[in-house]
Amino acid sequence: MKKFLCFLLKVFACFVLVFSLLVGILLTFPMNVYDTSYQSVIQKKFDVLKQTEGKKIIIVGGSNASFGIDEEMIEAETGYSVANLGLHAGFGAIVPTELSKANIGQGDIVLLAYGWQSQGYFETFGTDLVISGFDNRLDMYYQLPAEHYPKLLGYITENFKKKLQYTPPSAPYSSESFDEKGRMIYERPNTWLSYEGNEAIYGCVDVGNGTISDDVVAYLTAYKHFVEER
Repeated sequence: MKKFLCFLLKVFACFVLVFSLLVGILLTFPMNVYDTSYQSVIQKKFDVLKQTEGKKIIIVGGSNASFGIDEEMIEAETGYSVANLGLHAGFGAIVPTELSKANIGQGDIVLLAYGWQSQGYFETFGTDLVISGFDNRLDMYYQLPAEHYPKLLGYITENFKKKLQYTPPSAPYSSESFDEKGRMIYERPNTWLSYEGNEAIYGCVDVGNGTISDDVVAYLTAYKHFVEER
């Protein structure tokens, strides 16, 4: 019986090893395909967060934070360093919020730039953007809740096909619009900077009734406790 159990354990270990190698190969090759993509900038933003020491302001959001935040101005006015994780709402709010947990320290300020009236706001998950954005950065996948791993694993072969057909994008939705710190260097048109007088472009903003669903309240409460403990 013991020999049989040992055999099963060896078979299982071999399966895990082969499966891990296969996943690693599909994630890694061909290499650097997504480096020019807009979503790949999340890697630079995450590195800035991890490498920033001392007091900092951590900004979490979507493209509103990516296009609308002037990090250097905030740093000059406050004396804080800025780590801006805002890039693309298509990731799902859960992604940059969980990434932010990687380096929250004493005295840091965390700003969540979301509108979260919808139920399930922190359950939505953009698998294709996450995989193409994170690419082969395994350390970033580790930051995500394990419940999303099956979605990622199930999309790996599809992602491999997309890599073979990938066409580099153009600015502003490309990595060339950002510097090495993940900060936008693309010139922002005046119409991006003001809602007033541009209703025809942006449409009417509906703030709803301001009700926040119970599941969102639960997530935000847990996140608030995590931040305060740090």
